[in-house]
Amino acid sequence: MKTGYFSRVFFTLFILTSIFLLGTQISGAQPQRGCLVTLAKQAEGAGDLEFSFIAEASDGQGEIISLADGESLDGSISPGFSGTVLEQPVAGWTLADVVCEGDSGLLISHIENGISVECTEPTGDRTTCTFINVRQVSNIPTLSEWGMIAAATGLGLIGVFFAVRRRRIQTSA
Repeated sequence: MKTGYFSRVFFTLFILTSIFLLGTQISGAQPQRGCLVTLAKQAEGAGDLEFSFIAEASDGQGEIISLADGESLDGSISPGFSGTVLEQPVAGWTLADVVCEGDSGLLISHIENGISVECTEPTGDRTTCTFINVRQVSNIPTLSEWGMIAAATGLGLIGVFFAVRRRRIQTSA
């Protein structure tokens, strides 16, 4: 499990949560806990290829995160936090889906190339959001398309043959 760039964003949020918790008085009251979240990557056949994400808070601060197939990163988000996690395009791959499971008090909305998250009511449970990528299908013609290409080429050659034949007949007469 890599804890590179993505961890910096979420650990910044940990620090904000810690500051919030340190600011509460020690009076026997339970401190508020954050929303627990895990970001995971699934891209069958990608090997060690790393996919980059931009995790950006609503205040504009953000970090770049990298995850390879099968990797995940755990974090905690402070109550009231909102932001986005967007996957950057990778040549030959497309984001097929983002599947989020669990109930950690996160309000998750799907947006283009990622998700929008907001910590509403921390429950202590963990939500796992898996970004699923698939290989892009190249535009190789199907068998029926090859048949149409061959038919068009054949008709074109027949047309050229009859045009040349007609010209020979006209010039010899």
